[in-house]
Amino acid sequence: MATGWKRFTGSSPYPVLSSSSNGTMSTYGSKQDRNYRIPWLQGKHSRNEEIQMLAWISEITGEPISQDRDTALEQLHDGRILCRLLQRLSRGAVCRTINERPSPFGASENIARFFEALDYFDIKGLTYISPNELLEERNMDGLISLLENLYRRVR
Repeated sequence: MATGWKRFTGSSPYPVLSSSSNGTMSTYGSKQDRNYRIPWLQGKHSRNEEIQMLAWISEITGEPISQDRDTALEQLHDGRILCRLLQRLSRGAVCRTINERPSPFGASENIARFFEALDYFDIKGLTYISPNELLEERNMDGLISLLENLYRRVR
């Protein structure tokens, strides 16, 4: 596809499928093109998509959320804001009260409730991010993918 498009228009935004000299290995793009290939294959998000999702959460919950990637993940990792988001989107989504204590146990409870409440919206949260990744403040891309899916469902 990328090769045909390149022949037709003269350029292509996609990497070209190439193979090794003996034909045993195929890759998208040259090996030097990994800075483009790896995020493209892993489904990385643009900075604008992140900012839009964080602004949407802030708008729904009424809580200020930083536009900085690390600070935003630090704010969201305990699950309180995420549970409030689901509660505001649908009253019956989060069955129990949100644990407001700033402790690892409270955070893991909130994250478990968040993943349970995603079933209410027919979203399998574990396909995007694991609870441990959220608790340990890792994988912002998975969280943004999950929130984009939620946004499309409630729109």
